[in-house]
Amino acid sequence: MFRQTAGAQLRAQFLLRLLRDLSRIFFVVQLLMKRKMKEMNVLCAFFKAQQKDGRIGITHIALFVSLIYHWYIEGSINPLSAFSRDIMKTSKIKSHVTYFRCIKELSDYGYIIYKPSFKKTQASKIYFMEE
Repeated sequence: MFRQTAGAQLRAQFLLRLLRDLSRIFFVVQLLMKRKMKEMNVLCAFFKAQQKDGRIGITHIALFVSLIYHWYIEGSINPLSAFSRDIMKTSKIKSHVTYFRCIKELSDYGYIIYKPSFKKTQASKIYFMEE
């Protein structure tokens, strides 16, 4: 029979723990990459589609990127619950009229689904078109 020394047994136990920890870390990294890929896919699909869409301007693009940013911060859960004041601050839109016109147009053009709350204390819902 093969006998291991105490040192060899400790090294083997250490390596097994290390492998388990590495597999857990790998699993978490995979989840994070999958989550990032979701935002990247939505963003890439938007940029690909907007190139052919003459109705989309720089304000629409800034607004959409800001929505993606807030969606990512909130954990990429569809729908995004957001207040216009937060999105406006991130997208550098100063006018409420411009913000509501652009978000309605993005919804009308099929890039998002926008469900306004019409209440100052309740966030609006924004759904992204995920593939």
